[in-house]
Amino acid sequence: MNVFKLPRCLCKDIEAMIRKFWWGQGEARKIHWVKWSTLCTSKSVGGMGFRDLQLFNNALLAMQVWRLFHHKDSLVYKVFQAKFFPSGNIFDVVIPSRCSYAWRSILQARDVILKGAVWWVGDGRSINIWEQRWVPNLSTSKVVSSRSNSHEAEEISRIHVSPYCQIDAYVWPLTLNGDYSVRSAYKMLVSEVMASVQASSSTDNSAKVWKGVWRIRTPNKIRHFMWRAVKDSLPTKENLHKHQIPLDESCSLCEEY
Repeated sequence: MNVFKLPRCLCKDIEAMIRKFWWGQGEARKIHWVKWSTLCTSKSVGGMGFRDLQLFNNALLAMQVWRLFHHKDSLVYKVFQAKFFPSGNIFDVVIPSRCSYAWRSILQARDVILKGAVWWVGDGRSINIWEQRWVPNLSTSKVVSSRSNSHEAEEISRIHVSPYCQIDAYVWPLTLNGDYSVRSAYKMLVSEVMASVQASSSTDNSAKVWKGVWRIRTPNKIRHFMWRAVKDSLPTKENLHKHQIPLDESCSLCEEY
């Protein structure tokens, strides 16, 4: 997964096997009470923390991009640089029409780095001020307006310019040491997907509920039962009726409908 981009259909097949295992095995078809996209979210927001294989695959491939940009003393970099980008870097390469599947997979993962990485300003010679991310404390970290913008000007004026002519550094701000990590990149991609679909479970109050559920000192099967109860995903008569399962709709205790 860290060299080849897995086909979408393969990821879907693997995820289907995981879902079947999670909701119960057997010849009979089981009801999947909660959609897969919800299961892939963090436990703190009502999910189960399963991996979205396509996003995880992209985060792994982006590690190769990061190494081919920073680790210039490695043999892999020297070989690829001489063949594919002799006068630039990996971000300058145009995806050729005919190339190996591994190289195409790595090039397609450059978007992950471009979304998360920012430039730390040294002497400023390596930075394209209009195209690249280098302004701190802005939503996009880019200069948006070509005209005078008070907010952008204020943030740019706060940038400390090194008096020692240090070179610019391409850093990953989602980690403490500025180095890329698959974990932080995967979290960034997942949060991007979640931001496009605002779920009701993402509120502060519900986050406290989920944290309380998973912190209870009890066997895992009890916490799993509580999770399903809060998610309203237990096989109650009401839920079975919603899934068009034929059954007696009367109450088992009072025999009323």
